[in-house]
Amino acid sequence: MVLVRAVMPMRGVGHGRLPTRSARRGPQPEPNPAQYDNVPVIAITLLAIDLPVPEGGTVQLFWESVRHDGGHYAAFLISFFAIAAAWRDHHDIFKYVRRVDSGCGRTTHSGC
Repeated sequence: MVLVRAVMPMRGVGHGRLPTRSARRGPQPEPNPAQYDNVPVIAITLLAIDLPVPEGGTVQLFWESVRHDGGHYAAFLISFFAIAAAWRDHHDIFKYVRRVDSGCGRTTHSGC
């Protein structure tokens, strides 16, 4: 790799010094974990769409319908809490991130 001296002084670069790698690239975007907040919301919504709607003209028939489909509701709750825990951990990790590169974005989007 060949380094070329900057002809014009750059911001934050002293006279006679080469610009740092980040100065050559320009301003870096701030990490924004909020851009990934919609993924768990969509996942939870898609899980909820398949939930059976309880039926019954009386309170007793309603609760019988709920008990009949209780496995579906239990699976939804387990999935909901698993997604919520992963989402919370993702936010906790990104509290310590100062800069994000393209590799981080690819990893986040791939789900690895």
